[in-house]
Amino acid sequence: MASKSQLLRQAKSFELPEHENLGLSTYVLGRRQHQQFTERVQKEKEELEEERWEEKKMLDKKIKRLEGQVERYKQDLNEVQSKNDDLISENRKLDRELRYANDRVSELQMEMDKMKAHVTSLETSNRTLKTLAKK
Repeated sequence: MASKSQLLRQAKSFELPEHENLGLSTYVLGRRQHQQFTERVQKEKEELEEERWEEKKMLDKKIKRLEGQVERYKQDLNEVQSKNDDLISENRKLDRELRYANDRVSELQMEMDKMKAHVTSLETSNRTLKTLAKK
């Protein structure tokens, strides 16, 4: 694809072969050069429009592909957020259960300590009674 300045240089340097120059007026030669230059410009313009059209089609395809990716990423994000919310909820539930279990363990530990003290007290009383009974 030639630039505008290249086309202008070509038009200025465009000359007909010497044998075609014979017998033609400058006006006719100028019109012929103008016509050929106009055709070249039109052809370049059409090629440029075709290239732009192809580039637009390519960019439209890229846009569709990227929009599809964005949609998939949004769906993935929603799924991950949902799973994350579920995990947070499950974690809170397990934390509550753990606190309850720890509280229950503490209660049972205190009850066991009381029972041990009571058993120790009973054993002491039993030994005292046996000692008194022997006498």
